Amino acid sequence: EKPLDWMRLLIGCCTRGRIFDPFAGAATSIIAAEQIGRLADGIEIDPGTVAVALQRFQDFGLNPILESATMANGLAR
Repeated sequence: EKPLDWMRLLIGCCTRGRIFDPFAGAATSIIAAEQIGRLADGIEIDPGTVAVALQRFQDFGLNPILESATMANGLAR
C-alpha cells in the first residue's frame, strides 16, 4: 500500500483530469484522487484485494461504485 500523502501530492501536481489506475490494489491512488476532488476509476482482479480496497473506502467515508465481475469478465475478452 502506497503512502496516501505521497499519492495526493503526485496526483495533484503531476496529472490533470480523471484518474485511471488499471492495477488499483488497495485503491490508494483512487482514494487520494477523491480526497483532492478528482474523479477516479480503477480495476483490480483479485477479490481479496478488492475487499481490502472497499474497506479502505468505507474507512475514509467514501462510497465507491463497484461494477460486477460479469461486466469485468466481458470487458476482458
